[in-house]
Amino acid sequence: MIDPSLNLHKAVYAALIASEVADEKVFHTVPPKMPLPFVHIGDNIIESEYDCGPHSRCSVYVSAFASTKPEAMQMAGLIREALDWDLTVEGFHVAEAYLVDSRFITEPNGMTSHVLLEFEYLLIPTEE
Repeated sequence: MIDPSLNLHKAVYAALIASEVADEKVFHTVPPKMPLPFVHIGDNIIESEYDCGPHSRCSVYVSAFASTKPEAMQMAGLIREALDWDLTVEGFHVAEAYLVDSRFITEPNGMTSHVLLEFEYLLIPTEE
């Protein structure tokens, strides 16, 4: 079985870039002093689902940072549209895909709006 971590990460990045959220400012590691708005692809959790075959249940965390709450909400909508179902992951069939939750947060500086979205995918390898 192929581990889906890298291919899933690549698929999430490609989908976010294609969505034009944050003018393509999508990062795995955010550069210092990056101006708003931007999107950060956070950590992933990959769990084996062997009850019904060599499947992987994957949680993906994506954050959007903006200067206003309405802008963060608009970005959240674009991210959800990009990642909620039609994700193509090389080497895997996406059997399930859905948004687990969105959390809207005001950062401690009181000026930055942050939305954290968690997506879950069930991936089945297309090759063994």
